[in-house]
Amino acid sequence: MKTNNLNIFIINLLKENLKKKEKVKNALVTLKKNPELITLLLRELDASIDKLNRYIKTNKNKYKQILINSEYLRLIIPKDKSLPTVDKMIEDIRNAKLIFKEVNRFNFINKLKSEMQIIKALILGIYRTYILIKYPYLREKNAQIASSLEEMLALMALQGINTNLFQATKHWILEYKKEGFSKDLAKRIIKY
Repeated sequence: MKTNNLNIFIINLLKENLKKKEKVKNALVTLKKNPELITLLLRELDASIDKLNRYIKTNKNKYKQILINSEYLRLIIPKDKSLPTVDKMIEDIRNAKLIFKEVNRFNFINKLKSEMQIIKALILGIYRTYILIKYPYLREKNAQIASSLEEMLALMALQGINTNLFQATKHWILEYKKEGFSKDLAKRIIKY
């Protein structure tokens, strides 16, 4: 699917399936004015998925003490498996109704202040929900998909790649006790 068509497709999908959330409606107005933002955020998400897939396949990792959600995921996902890319998720859109039924229950959306935070959180939340529907064993084992991706985004920032998705989600890492992140990771990302 061409980039422009993909952006329109995603905006329409969000509009159709999340129309009951007032804050999402307002965020969609912003997104319609700047549809290329979707492409940027999906690229950032793909980069964090790739980093997480590489992390899962390694046995030695100097960051495992601070990446507690990713480390748990590394232990429960078979080494011969990888999390699918964003393109694969879009191809596999047959689960859209299930995904959006669950995304509609996200109460944290109402607590986010900016439209940009809402858009970025939705991108991560939709992918997280897609994975948990596609691989039910991860839900059964209480795998924290979004948190693992947020850790990868934080690691990317620590390595000099400060993304929009990281800026929108780092507040959860900074609330490490409540959100289940490592204190050491929170301390390291404060300056970013």
